Amino acid sequence: MKIDTIEGGSLGTNCYIMSDEKNAVMFDFVPEAADYIKSHGLIVDYIFITHIHFDHFEGLADYRKQNPDFKIVISHIGLSSINDRAKNLALYVDPFSKPPEVDMSGAVIVEDGNCVEWNGKLIKCYSAPGHSADSMVYIIDDLKSIISGDTLFYMSVGRTDFPGGSYEKLMFSITRYLDLVDDDYVIYPGHGPSTIKKNELKYNQYLKNK
Repeated sequence: MKIDTIEGGSLGTNCYIMSDEKNAVMFDFVPEAADYIKSHGLIVDYIFITHIHFDHFEGLADYRKQNPDFKIVISHIGLSSINDRAKNLALYVDPFSKPPEVDMSGAVIVEDGNCVEWNGKLIKCYSAPGHSADSMVYIIDDLKSIISGDTLFYMSVGRTDFPGGSYEKLMFSITRYLDLVDDDYVIYPGHGPSTIKKNELKYNQYLKNK
């Protein structure tokens, strides 16, 4: 079992692919991930959405049309907002385009504290508002890994000036989910390089005094 990183899309977003020899779970989606899945002969079972800003599911509508069998895992807030171009910020990037909407039929709705079992492993789902109202963080204890979306980055934290953002909520969310894991857990953010909890607590200017 491994986690691979595919960086792509218009804003250099990280898509993470957790796979065995045949099957895969994805965290967020970028167009370049489709080639990886095809070239490795993988079957996608789930795609987990960390939050509904457009760059974290860019190209997913078209991919789903061609590969309709996987389930999308998303929060209730995210489900109601993912195709809203104002809430997913696509409207502000290109107000004139009309991209296809993501087919959300059969979506798995998760809320704080829910778990999704895949291939004998539990993916723990935690609400983490702050960067956006619908932000989720996913923790895989078997791999000592956190998929943090845009809540926490290498030596930084997510911005909070978008609609639904709150610095106070962001910092509470980060502190809360970091308290759930050991210091050697690897953090996989929505942009930029991965990092380790203990290094963020020691060197990240937003966290080192926490």
